[in-house]
Amino acid sequence: MMKTDAKPVELTTGEARTLVGMARSFTADTRSEIPKLWQAFFAAGPDIAGAVPDTMYGVSFSHDEKGGFRYGVGLEVASVPDQLPEGFCEMHLSEGLYALRRVFGPMTDLPGQMDWMFCDWLPSSEYKLREGAVFERYGPDERNSPDAMAYELWLPVTAKE
Repeated sequence: MMKTDAKPVELTTGEARTLVGMARSFTADTRSEIPKLWQAFFAAGPDIAGAVPDTMYGVSFSHDEKGGFRYGVGLEVASVPDQLPEGFCEMHLSEGLYALRRVFGPMTDLPGQMDWMFCDWLPSSEYKLREGAVFERYGPDERNSPDAMAYELWLPVTAKE
């Protein structure tokens, strides 16, 4: 059985980024369907002009009071191409302070890692969420395999008053 290796949360300043990819609406009850969006993204075989190679993003944004949110899968671009592939959209990550956690382990552990950041770390920290998307970043890592991946969890935060 593989053990998840998660580093302590660190604070860092993130840059504004523009992504191009696919996005759908979800709720806490339907978030288990997010892997199907990743499958659709890969099946589309996106050829996005000017995309930054080797790094992908999973982005949670447009949260509502009923627990709904949009989730997107995408690649970073320097500028949005004039023509996007069918069913694709642009997404934006804000510049600012983020709580960052680096994780290596089975992807099935990701929801629990995210829940820990929101339900355990954040309430006991000196920070609160600020406007902006919550995202996962998947970069190249020689440890990546079908059984485990390296990924980063980014929560936009600001100091509590």
